[in-house]
Amino acid sequence: MRFGSVIAAVVALAALAMSPGAMAATPAVTSSASPQAASQPNVVIVLTDDQRYGTEVGMPTVMDELVAKGITFPNAFVPTSWCCPSRASLLTGNLSHTTGVWENTASVPYGAWQAFNRLGGEQDTIATRLQDAGYRTGIFGKYLNGIDKAPNGFVAPGWDVFDALVRPGPWRYGFVGESKKVTQSRQYLTDELADRTVEFIESTPADQPLFAFVTPYAPHLPFVAGPYTGAAKKAGVMPAVRAASGLPSPAVNQGDMSEYPDWMQSLTRSHVFTKGKPHQLSTVIRLQQDMLMGIDAAVADILGALERTDRLSDTIFVFTSDNGYLLGEHRLQRKNTPYDASVRVPLAIRYDRAIAGGVADGRVAIANVDVYSTVLELAGVGGAQVDGRSLLSRQPRDGLVLEAAPWRGQGRPAYCGWREEDFAFWRYTTGEEEAYDYVADPHELRNVADDPQYSDRVAAARDRARIECDPLPPLFTWEP
Repeated sequence: MRFGSVIAAVVALAALAMSPGAMAATPAVTSSASPQAASQPNVVIVLTDDQRYGTEVGMPTVMDELVAKGITFPNAFVPTSWCCPSRASLLTGNLSHTTGVWENTASVPYGAWQAFNRLGGEQDTIATRLQDAGYRTGIFGKYLNGIDKAPNGFVAPGWDVFDALVRPGPWRYGFVGESKKVTQSRQYLTDELADRTVEFIESTPADQPLFAFVTPYAPHLPFVAGPYTGAAKKAGVMPAVRAASGLPSPAVNQGDMSEYPDWMQSLTRSHVFTKGKPHQLSTVIRLQQDMLMGIDAAVADILGALERTDRLSDTIFVFTSDNGYLLGEHRLQRKNTPYDASVRVPLAIRYDRAIAGGVADGRVAIANVDVYSTVLELAGVGGAQVDGRSLLSRQPRDGLVLEAAPWRGQGRPAYCGWREEDFAFWRYTTGEEEAYDYVADPHELRNVADDPQYSDRVAAARDRARIECDPLPPLFTWEP
């Protein structure tokens, strides 16, 4: 399904799906279906690239077919808000302090595909586990930064089809296994990935379960929507998108930065997106939403292929993103920080055989490592002892670690912290600390790390961070 038929859907059910009254007091995912005893379910994971939480309400197919017929997690986060670390975590079920992947670039020994490959991360992933269980597996889209340096003909363990992108432009791109020299224009990239996924589904034998990992290079900059340009405005979704994603926010280009750490004091107020082609910050979310309309059309195409092949009712379908996206909050843009807009991501799971539809589960979830554990349990496939926790568990998480190596491009020091649904704490290697009460201060405008009224809660979060942030991120120390 392409743009013309997608925009006809309505996103009014977003208010119902995200309303407090829809929150599940107990998990809406159950294992009563006994996947081990029944046929193995198919698995489809759609992982977007740089999608801000809330923007999913402007994706009609996602809302109608995944949110309304599955379960959403409004409190889903990624502990390390950066492409490679987050993707390595989803593939392995382990956090960055276990995978050893902290960066996007191979210029440091803990970065990119090179670190993942060298440290043996590819040897035991969700793909290898499912392939060993008899699944036909395929990846379609972005894998890990640095994969363009892999040897010619490289195929990562666990993948029957390895359509991993190199040089992922909207019109000019290549795949591992093809010529890495990209010289000619092609079909719009998101549509190409959808077509490859559909062909994979339709060509898989009816008696073999499949795993499709669909990873479009969108809504990543340079924000080119191709045939979907103007789709969000035409569909009338932008008011709902802005409201659900918290824009406009008083934190955008805020005036007073006195309560923030030294590395942020040099940040200037700007209404222009400062990387790549200059755009007004206020228009970036619309440009990204146009790209998300392309992904929404791809989701519709994939669902259609599953239905045509009589697989839809027996498919675990996951929709999430590798990280959130800052659009000017605290004078910051993009990601790779511990602030809410950077670490909070959409997460929806549909599985008709075992998941009640139209439920928002308010538990804290880690959108990458917990997806690994949940999918493998629903599929009846044994997983390794990992950092992830299946969302089938009735023992909820009480929070998650926040951790990152230094970000040299922005000058942000390494940090460790602890995040709960309504409270967050983190400490930089400089010794500076931040803490926020999201009930009283949802926009992170008042740092309460040194507030005597919060001393007990800050101390408890600091102690938890010391326990959970182990091993420490590169160049981090608790003693400045």
